Amino acid sequence: MREIVDRAGRWVASHRVLVTIPAVVLLFALARPSMGSILGGAILVLFGETLRVWSSGHIEKNKALAVGGPYRFTRNPLYLGNSLLGLGFAVMSGRYALIALFPVLFYLVYAPVIRDEEEVLRKRFGSLFDDMCRRVPKFFPRWPRRPSPGEGGGRFSWSLVWKHREPVTWAGLAAGIGLMVLCGWGSL
Repeated sequence: MREIVDRAGRWVASHRVLVTIPAVVLLFALARPSMGSILGGAILVLFGETLRVWSSGHIEKNKALAVGGPYRFTRNPLYLGNSLLGLGFAVMSGRYALIALFPVLFYLVYAPVIRDEEEVLRKRFGSLFDDMCRRVPKFFPRWPRRPSPGEGGGRFSWSLVWKHREPVTWAGLAAGIGLMVLCGWGSL
């Protein structure tokens, strides 16, 4: 049974965009947003995307272990940002059931993703990653945390943000918020 769960988790991890499409369609189909829900959700989306941009500007995938910027507070700031984005859209929907369901869906999709990525990082960076695991929480940040001596992890780089295609996310978020406004047009 454990093997089946692991295999399913790995499939979800490698197909997370495909897996979330039905949830996004359902979100918009059930949405009954109000001006308040859209504004509240948009604030969460803004915080989530700000965290994603900060994270993207500090990570050089497959080259170095990211330990600076938001990676001092959580090992998975990009996914924490994603959780705020998703929760923001759930709030925008104006449906309490969708807000309550979101953390469950997020966990089912991202727990295997994080597990698989940590295996890769452990193989690639060994004791350096193990040390990071001892100091930095997996998901929920520990505030405030100052860098250890010698720990910096590089400066923020807008070129990395562009390399990680974050402007594509901006376009998607703008489209999503616009669609949410259209869903609630009659009640706004």
